[in-house]
Amino acid sequence: GSAQLDSAAFVSYPSLEDLVGAAEDGVEWRRARIDATASLGRRFGFKFRWDFAVSEPPHLKDVWMEFKFVRYPVRLRAGRFGSTFGLENESSSNDTVFLEAGRPREFVPPQENGVLVHTEGRRGRLDFSFSSATENPLGCIICNVTGIAGRYGRAIELGDPERLLHLGGDYSRRWLGEDLVRIKARPESNLAPVLVDTGFLLADLSDTAMAE
Repeated sequence: GSAQLDSAAFVSYPSLEDLVGAAEDGVEWRRARIDATASLGRRFGFKFRWDFAVSEPPHLKDVWMEFKFVRYPVRLRAGRFGSTFGLENESSSNDTVFLEAGRPREFVPPQENGVLVHTEGRRGRLDFSFSSATENPLGCIICNVTGIAGRYGRAIELGDPERLLHLGGDYSRRWLGEDLVRIKARPESNLAPVLVDTGFLLADLSDTAMAE
């Protein structure tokens, strides 16, 4: 398990407070999670994660089972998980330098129910996922969303096995079904007020691309 407690104090311009309100100092539990991860022989694995600190459902973060091909570097995963999209989404919360991840995280597909195909070799790593959710991704009001996401990454040696250059790219497409979408973000602290808000937008597709 893991637990993380945040504390923050803010100083803001009066002109900003007139727009978004005062930033209140405070303390909150960022995470209070229990985890269970295991491998069953050489072929099967599973993960279960529950977060008690989430103020709004779902508290269930990761629940999936995975099948590994022994002769080939391929894994199939099914259940609830986050799409492999971007370096920050792949990194552990223990490796986050600041209070929160960067703002591109607001556009990353959320945790959903789906299927993931993962393969890796000397030429790099490739992930492809298909998901379906009804949990208001990207701020949808009422929508049954299906989506696909893909990620490719490669580490290139710079004349020394300990000197590597990482290159990669990510793409996601979401079929929203002509519903309302709203994307909003806080600064790098969940205790801060929302500073960026698109308002409600009518959309039927959402495409996101990112370079690494």
